[in-house]
Amino acid sequence: MCQTPKDATPATVTVNRASNTQLTVSGPKAALIGALLQPGAAAELAKAGKISLTGDESALETLGGLLDTFDPSFNIVTP
Repeated sequence: MCQTPKDATPATVTVNRASNTQLTVSGPKAALIGALLQPGAAAELAKAGKISLTGDESALETLGGLLDTFDPSFNIVTP
C-alpha cells in the first residue's frame, strides 16, 4: 500500500513493506514513476543517484518482462 504522509511534500512516497519484499525502490515520485514505467532504466536512475535500490534488483527485470511495449501515439478511434 502506498501512502503520502500529510506533512510530506508532494514528491514523497512511502511504501509499506511486506516481510517478503524482494526489492525496495525509493526516491522522488517522478523518478519512481520512471522506474516503474521503464524498469530497464532503473539501474541508470540508481547510478545517477535519483533513486535507491535495496534488495534483489532482478525483480525489476521480472516486472519489465511482464509489461507490454506499445506505440504511445496509437489511434484511439479509427475511421
